[in-house]
This record gives sequence, structure tokens and C-alpha cells, in this order.
Amino acid sequence: LRARRVDVRALLLQTGLLTLSRKPSAEAGVLECVVPNEYARQSLVRMLRSAWPGLPTAEVASQLVQAVRERDRRRFAEIICTAIRNIPGVLLRKSLPDDPAAEQKAREAPYHVAVWLPLFLCLPREVAHVEMEYTLPSGRADVLLEVLPARPGLQEEVWVIEVGVDVSAKEKLEQLRRYMGSDKFEKRKVVGAVCAIKESKKGESWKVDIEWVWEG
Repeated sequence: LRARRVDVRALLLQTGLLTLSRKPSAEAGVLECVVPNEYARQSLVRMLRSAWPGLPTAEVASQLVQAVRERDRRRFAEIICTAIRNIPGVLLRKSLPDDPAAEQKAREAPYHVAVWLPLFLCLPREVAHVEMEYTLPSGRADVLLEVLPARPGLQEEVWVIEVGVDVSAKEKLEQLRRYMGSDKFEKRKVVGAVCAIKESKKGESWKVDIEWVWEG
């Protein structure tokens, strides 16, 4: 893997840690994968924890679970902001493709992972279901969180999160609203969030400014 002589996607499929989804993809040539069972999920969790620095500690993970249970958006955003700021600098300094659309996707990719990964690792399935690049008729939502009721009186909520790099929250809101209006969510309450990130570089150090805008 370190020498890049093995395709990690093929390896994960061959070992059974991922399997191909039976759902058709909205994009031609794209194969969607899913984690087939709890054993595979726990194996991936252990691998991801060892590979990604700056993940939430056990105490912070507990706070993240509580924030989602209580629908505490402020605390939720604070924890995810910390994860974003802990992205290894090498990922932000990687070479980017020449095509503008491909470049924007490559720039946003580490931030998508930084939002999704703490949720995937920290939230038990009885609290929430987490998906990245969730396919909708109008596009692909960056991160989708299905928040289950923590106590009687609460309803299930769907949180749709869009991440933008060097674009204003207003620009991403139009896209977010299209996703929030999807018929796939039926009668569930839909909450939307834009995580707008501004990058800046000072010498060899990278700085990110983060703004959250919530809807619903």
C-alpha cells in the first residue's frame, strides 16, 4: 500500500470489508460500495482510527453523541470544526488536477472526510445512521445524517450537510435547499447545514476559517 502497488479499493472489496451496492448509481461508471456487516464496520473503524490523526478523544466522542441526541447544533459544529482543523497538512498541499471542476472536488475531498469520519466512528447506529456522498435525484449530498429519536416525543430527523471550500455559504444554500426538498425523505423533518470553509496560507502553515449556516 505504501508503495502504491496495490489498489486499496480492490483490496477492501477482496477482503470483504466493502461490497458493491445493488442500488444503481446516478453517475455512469460509478460503483457504489457499502459496508456489508458489523464485523466489517468495526474492522474499518479500527483501521481509520489508526490512520487519521486528530480524531475525537473518547470524551469528545461522548460529547458528539450527546450533541446529536439532543440536536445541539452549536456543540455539534464546534466538534466537527476541530476535526476539520486537524486535517493533516499534507492532504491540503497535495497536487491538484488542472481541470477546474476536478480541482474543486479534490480540494473539498479532505473536508468531506473530516466531517463524515468522526460521525462514522463515534455515533452508534442506535443514535444515527451516517452516509457520505448520498445519492439524491438532484445530486449527491456531501454528508447525510439520519438522527433517530433519543426519547419519546422526538421525531426522526434527516441532517443534510454540504461542504464548500472558498465559496460563500449563500452559494451553497441553493444547492442544499434542492437536496432538502427531496421526496426520498418522505414526512421526516429535514435539517440542512452548510459548512463554508475559507483556506489561507501563511508560510508553511495552513489556516481555515469555518462558517456554519443551518436551515430547518
